[in-house]
Amino acid sequence: MNVDFIKAQVRLLQGASSSERETLIKNIGVCAGVIRPGEYVTPQRKHAITLWLQTNAVRLRLPQLPLDLSSQKP
Repeated sequence: MNVDFIKAQVRLLQGASSSERETLIKNIGVCAGVIRPGEYVTPQRKHAITLWLQTNAVRLRLPQLPLDLSSQKP
């Protein structure tokens, strides 16, 4: 897992459009090992990636998550 890459992707989430967000979330999920390369990001997988980010934010010293990700519901 490349922590610097994940931090950069989280920073980019701040001003990203909807389609860019999907790509960034998928990149984070693949890098974190939550999903495999080539998998579609379904709502359940997006939720799993969001939970992973919330769980590991402090340990990895990630930048602040966008509000819609930090309080997202499945």
